[in-house]
Amino acid sequence: MKNRNLLYLLLALLLGALLVACSGGSTGTEGPAADEPVAEPAVEEEAAVEEEMADEEMAELPDLGGREITIAVENAYLPFNYISLATGEPAGWDYDAIGAMCELLNCTPVYVEAAWEGMIQAVADGQFDMAADGITITEDRAEIVDFSNGYINIEQRLLVRKDEDR
Repeated sequence: MKNRNLLYLLLALLLGALLVACSGGSTGTEGPAADEPVAEPAVEEEAAVEEEMADEEMAELPDLGGREITIAVENAYLPFNYISLATGEPAGWDYDAIGAMCELLNCTPVYVEAAWEGMIQAVADGQFDMAADGITITEDRAEIVDFSNGYINIEQRLLVRKDEDR
C-alpha cells in the first residue's frame, strides 16, 4: 500500500511538473515592441493566482527525507531511457522527469537496469518501487500493478510500398 501511494504521488508530481515546465515563460529582458499590445491587468492577475495555486500545491508535497526510490529501466527505449553514445551515461525523458520529481519530493532515484520481460512482475513483487520504460497500460497488467495517468499516446501503423496492389 505504501508503494502504491508513493507511486501515485510520484506520478501526480510528474504530471504537475510537466504542466509547470510546459507553461513557458520568457527569459528575455526586452519590453514589448511598440506595436505589440501590453498584457491587461486581468491576465496578469490570473497568472498570479495560478502561480499562487501552484505554490500551495507544492507546499503540500511530502518530504521523503532523501529516501532512495528504485526505478527499473531497460535503457533501450529511446527517447525515454537509453545510454548516450556520446557520454556512455544514462539519458532520456524518464531520467529527466523522475529526477525533477525527486528534487521536489526530496528523494534519491536509484536506476536499476532490468530486462523488459520481467520488469512489470518485478515491480509487483516489490523488487522495484516503480518502472519507467514506456509501459503500455493493459487490463492484465493493471491487475498486478498500479499505473499513473498516461503521459503519451502512440498510434502504431503498418506500412507497405506505394505501388503495392495485392
